[in-house]
Amino acid sequence: MASVFDMRRMHYALEKFTDFIRGSGSGAQSAYAAIYATGVIDSLCAFEEKLQAHGTPADDIEFYVGAALYAACQFQAYVTGNKSDIANQNVALVYRDFLETKIEKLHLLELDMDSSAADNAIGGTLSSGFISQGLFKQQGQPHPRKDG
Repeated sequence: MASVFDMRRMHYALEKFTDFIRGSGSGAQSAYAAIYATGVIDSLCAFEEKLQAHGTPADDIEFYVGAALYAACQFQAYVTGNKSDIANQNVALVYRDFLETKIEKLHLLELDMDSSAADNAIGGTLSSGFISQGLFKQQGQPHPRKDG
């Protein structure tokens, strides 16, 4: 499956957020930062839809995606001059750093989910007995132990 997170594009968007916060570079203009904020929000919404299609419970989706989506929406409001929880540059940097970390983690979850789906599609594992220990492993499947 194709990833909803084009990480090169995500990193570039976050770079434009930094430009806006610092008032330098091409992202310093709110129009550019707003465009990239919309792209981040769209990717997060696409991942939310992917989780729904995978059968992930709504509470889990909210737990994993909700805070990132909220932060991205607050950042979009901040760059467009709308009411936002972001009060100043320091808070904006915290939101940007949070988004970067969260998007990286969500991307890893997506890769794990896609890997598990590929394994299930061919009726086994592709990697010589490796059992996913990530969020999307099948319920009731024991964790392998090195010592026994």
